[in-house]
Amino acid sequence: RRQRQMCIRDRFEAIEEDATFLCDNFDCQLQGEGKFVSYEITGLSGELTAINVSPYTTTSSILLAGNDRGDIFKVTNAQNSTSRSISRIGGNNFIGSVSDIEFGSNENEIFVTFHNYGINNIFYTSNGGATWSEKDGNLPDIPVRCILQNPLNPEEVIIGTELGVWYTKEFSSQNPSWTRANAGMSDVRIT
Repeated sequence: RRQRQMCIRDRFEAIEEDATFLCDNFDCQLQGEGKFVSYEITGLSGELTAINVSPYTTTSSILLAGNDRGDIFKVTNAQNSTSRSISRIGGNNFIGSVSDIEFGSNENEIFVTFHNYGINNIFYTSNGGATWSEKDGNLPDIPVRCILQNPLNPEEVIIGTELGVWYTKEFSSQNPSWTRANAGMSDVRIT
């Protein structure tokens, strides 16, 4: 399934091959195949700041949404109002505004980043959000805006931060070692 994610002001769109999810604060809508469904993510107590649609599910849609208060919600069967379920999968130590949510090599691997100072900014789960690992390692206290795992080498992960691009080649380590990727790039904010 093809998918892309885009932000326009306070509106987020996660677009997959045959459907478009439009989320604006509490309301999410699904458009696709001539259908239009609107629903509310219950319990979302802040502004929606990140959204992603699973590229792995083919018979239904799984939507992950994060807000400015550190909540992560998993919406299963997002396209079906009669069988949709919404659950909170964020960790208890999630503080601040979620900046990015990405799937790894399967639907249970989830990467979450935060863009705040004075907190842990990188989290990972391999079990669909039942437990989370902090992955800041030696990263300085800087906001993290986005994250991406190398699909050919799961140990290699890059992040966009307030001070440019950083990477690790040992992501599964308890404390990954992050290095600046400054081959021709300066220390600029990545958005």
